[in-house]
Amino acid sequence: PIQPKAGDEIEYDIVASNAGSTPAVRLVPVGKIPAGTAYVDGSAKAARARAEFSLDGGKTWSASPTVTVKGPSGAPVVKKADPALYTTVRFVTDGAMAPRASLAYTYEVRVK
Repeated sequence: PIQPKAGDEIEYDIVASNAGSTPAVRLVPVGKIPAGTAYVDGSAKAARARAEFSLDGGKTWSASPTVTVKGPSGAPVVKKADPALYTTVRFVTDGAMAPRASLAYTYEVRVK
Protein backbone atom coordinates (compact mmCIF):
# COMPACT_ATOMS: atom_id res chain seq x y z
CA PRO A 1 0.00 0.00 0.00
CA ILE A 2 0.98 3.60 -0.63
CA GLN A 3 1.59 5.71 2.49
CA PRO A 4 0.21 9.26 2.09
CA LYS A 5 2.64 12.07 2.89
CA ALA A 6 2.17 15.70 3.93
CA GLY A 7 0.47 17.69 1.18
CA ASP A 8 -1.14 14.69 -0.54
CA GLU A 9 -4.85 15.04 -1.29
CA ILE A 10 -7.23 12.14 -0.74
CA GLU A 11 -10.69 12.00 -2.29
CA TYR A 12 -13.53 10.33 -0.42
CA ASP A 13 -16.52 9.05 -2.37
CA ILE A 14 -19.80 8.13 -0.71
CA VAL A 15 -22.34 6.24 -2.81
CA ALA A 16 -25.84 5.84 -1.41
CA SER A 17 -28.17 3.30 -3.03
CA ASN A 18 -31.87 2.73 -2.52
CA ALA A 19 -32.47 -1.02 -2.75
CA GLY A 20 -36.07 -0.58 -1.59
CA SER A 21 -39.29 -0.27 -3.54
CA THR A 22 -40.24 3.17 -2.19
CA PRO A 23 -38.42 6.51 -2.42
CA ALA A 24 -35.77 7.21 0.23
CA VAL A 25 -36.41 10.57 1.93
CA ARG A 26 -34.29 12.82 4.16
CA LEU A 27 -31.04 11.22 3.00
CA VAL A 28 -28.05 12.78 4.82
CA PRO A 29 -24.75 10.91 4.23
CA VAL A 30 -21.94 11.86 6.63
CA GLY A 31 -18.17 11.66 6.11
CA LYS A 32 -15.39 12.10 8.66
CA ILE A 33 -12.35 14.32 8.23
CA PRO A 34 -9.65 11.96 9.54
CA ALA A 35 -7.15 13.08 12.18
CA GLY A 36 -3.96 14.33 10.55
CA THR A 37 -5.85 15.72 7.55
CA ALA A 38 -7.68 18.94 6.70
CA TYR A 39 -10.78 19.43 4.55
CA VAL A 40 -9.99 20.94 1.13
CA ASP A 41 -12.21 24.04 0.95
CA GLY A 42 -14.80 23.83 -1.84
CA SER A 43 -14.25 20.14 -2.55
CA ALA A 44 -17.63 18.82 -1.28
CA LYS A 45 -19.72 17.99 -4.32
CA ALA A 46 -23.00 16.24 -5.00
CA ALA A 47 -25.52 16.65 -7.79
CA ARG A 48 -28.58 17.06 -5.54
CA ALA A 49 -27.27 18.00 -2.12
CA ARG A 50 -25.76 20.85 -0.16
CA ALA A 51 -22.77 20.37 2.09
CA GLU A 52 -22.73 21.29 5.76
CA PHE A 53 -19.77 21.07 8.11
CA SER A 54 -19.17 20.40 11.79
CA LEU A 55 -16.37 21.62 14.03
CA ASP A 56 -17.40 19.34 16.93
CA GLY A 57 -17.66 15.83 15.48
CA GLY A 58 -21.24 16.19 14.26
CA LYS A 59 -22.98 17.78 17.24
CA THR A 60 -23.68 21.02 15.34
CA TRP A 61 -23.74 21.78 11.62
CA SER A 62 -23.46 24.81 9.35
CA ALA A 63 -22.90 25.51 5.66
CA SER A 64 -20.37 28.10 6.84
CA PRO A 65 -19.16 27.38 10.39
CA THR A 66 -17.90 30.26 12.51
CA VAL A 67 -15.58 30.62 15.48
CA THR A 68 -15.30 33.35 18.07
CA VAL A 69 -11.80 34.80 18.51
CA LYS A 70 -10.32 37.70 20.41
CA GLY A 71 -10.20 40.81 18.19
CA PRO A 72 -7.49 43.49 18.19
CA SER A 73 -9.27 45.39 20.96
CA GLY A 74 -9.67 42.23 23.04
CA ALA A 75 -13.41 42.02 22.34
CA PRO A 76 -14.78 38.76 20.90
CA VAL A 77 -15.13 38.67 17.11
CA VAL A 78 -17.05 36.05 15.11
CA LYS A 79 -15.32 34.92 11.91
CA LYS A 80 -15.57 32.13 9.36
CA ALA A 81 -13.84 28.99 10.63
CA ASP A 82 -10.73 27.78 8.83
CA PRO A 83 -11.74 24.63 6.87
CA ALA A 84 -8.76 22.90 8.55
CA LEU A 85 -10.92 22.92 11.73
CA TYR A 86 -13.75 20.91 10.15
CA THR A 87 -14.17 17.44 11.69
CA THR A 88 -17.09 16.15 9.64
CA VAL A 89 -18.98 16.85 6.42
CA ARG A 90 -22.58 15.91 5.67
CA PHE A 91 -24.68 16.18 2.54
CA VAL A 92 -28.31 17.23 2.89
CA THR A 93 -29.99 15.70 -0.15
CA ASP A 94 -32.73 17.60 -1.97
CA GLY A 95 -35.88 15.57 -2.59
CA ALA A 96 -36.19 11.79 -2.46
CA MET A 97 -34.04 9.10 -4.02
CA ALA A 98 -36.06 6.87 -6.33
CA PRO A 99 -36.21 3.11 -5.80
CA ARG A 100 -33.17 1.29 -7.23
CA ALA A 101 -31.37 4.60 -7.75
CA SER A 102 -28.05 5.75 -6.35
CA LEU A 103 -26.43 9.10 -5.62
CA ALA A 104 -22.76 10.02 -5.33
CA TYR A 105 -21.15 12.45 -2.88
CA THR A 106 -17.47 13.44 -2.78
CA TYR A 107 -15.04 15.51 -0.75
CA GLU A 108 -11.28 15.85 -0.40
CA VAL A 109 -8.84 16.13 2.47
CA ARG A 110 -5.17 17.13 2.51
CA VAL A 111 -2.64 15.28 4.65
CA LYS A 112 -1.08 17.63 7.22
